[in-house]
Amino acid sequence: MKILFGIQGTGNGHMGRSFALIQELQRFASVDVLISGNDCELTAPIDIAFRYNGMGFVFGNKGGIHIPKTWKQWNFKQLKRDIASIPIRQYDAVVSDFEPLSLFSAARAGIPTLGISNQYAYFHPNFQRGRYFDPIGAAVLQHYAPAEQRLAYFYEAFAPEVTTPYISSALRQLPVDDEGFILVYLPACHHSYVESVTRLFPFHRWKVFSKRLKHPYETHNASFFPVEAATFQQALTRCSGLVCAAGFGTTSEALHLGKKMLVIPMKAQLEQQFNARWLAGKGVSVLPEFHADKARQIRFWLDEGKALRMAFPEVTANLAVEISGRLEKGSAAPVYPHQNPVFPG
Repeated sequence: MKILFGIQGTGNGHMGRSFALIQELQRFASVDVLISGNDCELTAPIDIAFRYNGMGFVFGNKGGIHIPKTWKQWNFKQLKRDIASIPIRQYDAVVSDFEPLSLFSAARAGIPTLGISNQYAYFHPNFQRGRYFDPIGAAVLQHYAPAEQRLAYFYEAFAPEVTTPYISSALRQLPVDDEGFILVYLPACHHSYVESVTRLFPFHRWKVFSKRLKHPYETHNASFFPVEAATFQQALTRCSGLVCAAGFGTTSEALHLGKKMLVIPMKAQLEQQFNARWLAGKGVSVLPEFHADKARQIRFWLDEGKALRMAFPEVTANLAVEISGRLEKGSAAPVYPHQNPVFPG
């Protein structure tokens, strides 16, 4: 079997778990890799056959997605050309970690598709979303990366089609310590914005990682670094606590390590809102923004915040077996509501 594996290149979580899964899938099939999006700090340990700008999201500076820049980046004429340029008929199936171009191309050609991503969990019939619902965000998630078969990552395996998070072998092997500093990783916040808050707490040490930085610098109580995967992982294992967005990958790693978290979900980002609500239900501290106006709540978390530990098992090898078996048999997962393929062209 020959598989095209599409990876969403916006964010390190999709990339890291996909690289590991591809290496396992290569035991069962020939796999070519397509990446769309280019906002990731990981170096690919495998050959990449196709790269596209894709349909990534542009982060703002104060905690949300920059909508005008995102729409400007989504050049729909170029997207249609890119989708048409994929030699999709060379492949027996497409596997995608929330990467849309490979799925749209496969749908046009009638090639079987399987999607695996945490985003699929939010539309599973068994997912407890409560009363919160964002129809615009839901429409984006539902149709962004449509797949005929779907498997999902989530913090809890609440259904047979859902598995617990991927935790890298590199992180599993690092010793865990507490060196007394607070780690901050808020991709949608400019480092100067973060600095305006950390300076309010001069008796705490801070390490801040920012996608906007090219070179590190220091203030009297904080150190600022560009994002680099290995350096960030070292800091994560050694921090006293983590201030982060509600992205699935980073929060899963913090849960696995047992680090206390202050979670700031990105504004107008449905996936992160659902993640934050689940984490809050487990006792994790959540705030709507990292801002001077929230200084009292931030101070309370610094002094009284509690850690939640969830030791996640290794899942990648079993996932590769599951995926290869599904593709060979053509077995279909339950069709989640409103998940029929929709594609341009």
